[in-house]
Amino acid sequence: MIAGLFLRNYKIYNGINFIPFINKLTDKLNLFIGNNGAGKSSILEGLDTFFNGKPFIVHTGARSRDSSTAVVFLLEKSKLFTDRTTENYNYANSLSVSIWNLDFSSLYASTPVLEKFIDLRTSLSENYSSDDYFLFVFSANPNNRDTIQATLKNKLIANVTSELGIDESAFVSAHNTLCNRVKDLYRYLYIPVETSVDDFLKIEENGIQSLTRKDLKQEIKTTLNRTIELPGLGTQRVTTRNVTIINYINEKLESYVNEIEGAVQSIDSTYHFNREQRAKRVNIKDFTEVIINVYFAKRRLQKDGKNIKNLSAGERKKALIDITYAFISQNADTEREVILGIDEPETSLHISMCYEQYERIEEIANQYKTQLFVTTHWYGGLPILNEGRLYHVQKSTSRNIDVEIFQLANYFEDRGAHPNDVNLKSFYDLTSSIVSAVRSKPTNWLIVEGKTDKDYLNHYLPDDLDVKILPVGGCTIVKKIYEYLYLPINANEEARDIIGKIYCLIDTDRRGIRLEVNSETRNGKLRFRRMQIDHDRDLIRLVRIDDTLNTETEFEEVLFPSRFYSALKTVVNNHSDHIPTTNGSETIQDIFSCYEFEENSNFSFIRGTNSILRVSESGVGRNFNADTESIHSFFDSKKDEICKEYLRLNKEESPLWIQDIIRFYYTS
Repeated sequence: MIAGLFLRNYKIYNGINFIPFINKLTDKLNLFIGNNGAGKSSILEGLDTFFNGKPFIVHTGARSRDSSTAVVFLLEKSKLFTDRTTENYNYANSLSVSIWNLDFSSLYASTPVLEKFIDLRTSLSENYSSDDYFLFVFSANPNNRDTIQATLKNKLIANVTSELGIDESAFVSAHNTLCNRVKDLYRYLYIPVETSVDDFLKIEENGIQSLTRKDLKQEIKTTLNRTIELPGLGTQRVTTRNVTIINYINEKLESYVNEIEGAVQSIDSTYHFNREQRAKRVNIKDFTEVIINVYFAKRRLQKDGKNIKNLSAGERKKALIDITYAFISQNADTEREVILGIDEPETSLHISMCYEQYERIEEIANQYKTQLFVTTHWYGGLPILNEGRLYHVQKSTSRNIDVEIFQLANYFEDRGAHPNDVNLKSFYDLTSSIVSAVRSKPTNWLIVEGKTDKDYLNHYLPDDLDVKILPVGGCTIVKKIYEYLYLPINANEEARDIIGKIYCLIDTDRRGIRLEVNSETRNGKLRFRRMQIDHDRDLIRLVRIDDTLNTETEFEEVLFPSRFYSALKTVVNNHSDHIPTTNGSETIQDIFSCYEFEENSNFSFIRGTNSILRVSESGVGRNFNADTESIHSFFDSKKDEICKEYLRLNKEESPLWIQDIIRFYYTS
């Protein structure tokens, strides 16, 4: 996996710069925002230069010999070596251990950004052991094949040559070989912002080749390696011989070349085919790639009867994402790990399609575990992307480029650190996309607080209901989005054009919130409700924000009690964490085993007098309040797991309060 990138006098990046990409291997999505010309695309292009040898654009005024791109890799050792006794492994391990452990602080004065690399190294070392993971830095530059990052070069050479007893020439040779071996593990596909028809076809071809399943390629190779029985050659013609199909093809081609060469030499004996090139037989890998390319070339993807290359720029950009998604979503075991770089995927798209484009991108990254680098001017994705990192790229007063980094999951907690225009634009872009979508097609929206809320609702909503469920990270964010949506949806001149409907739903927090507008638009196209348990009537209501009934209600508390209990029990039995209690140190299983399901439960409370738990015979004498508090804390930390278990159980009829939401969408 790519862990970071050095850019030295590359395009807009003056001097040496370093951008760290990951804290952990689950950081798949990397989203870059910033003004035009700030240096976002240069990061993706730097990766393209390193992996694919694309033109090296030297920073204006810099010398090409002082320019380079260098990629930091974090890589499981088992992916590169199965045998740890070879010289190649010894070299790779010595190099990696040096990068993990050497003191580079003496270089800070001349290269201050090296501290960022050391910070990344420290962060990675907290989660990944140098015994199991390689840490490499490989470089590319415009003048030579040297793959050693210039700043680290002298220290690495001194340490590794001393440890292994080799000279510098052997170090360089082994380093170049190792670099190529690591690069061969990956396929970097770059989709630039301006994708011409030729670029598209090339990307489509390379993408299909890169994303083709390993088992399909292996089947083709196995077929080409099968033997066929043929007559013997020369004096052996009376016998037979077994020849692989690939060798037979090479024999026939060689025979044909000899015939052509003989014919042309009858005209002039000095003609001949290049002997060195003739010695290179066509191998199985060559044939496999040609077969796949030719097969798909005869089956170009179409949309609405048009070849993709004849679509508009926006449609082609969407098609590229869709093609990539289609291949990756097959959970394909590819020969190389695919890494995607996408420049402004929203370019030329109608604003109503931007949300779907980024929804697809997030799935590629986080559901299908593909490392993704994306630049964007559409900030509407910031409130809805739950995993990955956000990079705010901007020019500094010192002619260098500043890159501020935030976790997307903590975007709203960190929003005070963002410039105001970023926060404002993120809400404006998202709500504009939603408004445009409900005006252009009958798609409905359900905006909720968290991902588990989305999963529970998605489980109960009917399959034929066209609704996008959007988790945004908290009730205050749902409120803010609702207020942004309210004016255009409520306006009379807009209401006539609106086809879809929007429902905003939150639970009831202790703090509570206040709306600056009504809880529903006049035309009934937009509604805001909170879930509220009515203890007097033993039912769950969806009430307006200003309703006088206001007691704390969590989403899980309004689920079916017996089903929720079963899911909670399953997850408890999967964990043996020790918890300090009044009885000493107990596991969560010990505590939970002292309680059983309360059959008369109407709601799914864990704590309090209405708890789904009641003391069993083995729990007599225990502190009920303390135990249920411990169980509730466990529940808080395992909401995702409990949700998954809940959804695995047999599906039953939707709760009445969810049926109220369904009626909202079906009522004209």
